[in-house]
Amino acid sequence: MLPNHVCRKFSDALSTELALAALGLKTSGTVQQRAERLFLTKNTPLEKLDKKHFAKGSHVFQQNGTTAALQQDENSKEIALMEAKMQ
Repeated sequence: MLPNHVCRKFSDALSTELALAALGLKTSGTVQQRAERLFLTKNTPLEKLDKKHFAKGSHVFQQNGTTAALQQDENSKEIALMEAKMQ
């Protein structure tokens, strides 16, 4: 069995990756880089983020900012943040 501090770090890293993936953002990089990407979404709408933050093939750019895509992104963002808080 792993020590609690190791499990906690793994859980935090996994929840950050899940939150980023749900938003269509890149999930790679260091813990610091992933945290910075996630923090960007706190006050910046997804459609205003630089495309370098998004994973290849992300639906945000494929649908060109239609209302449906924006609503789906907002819903995904809320779900990702709730999942991150639950961990």
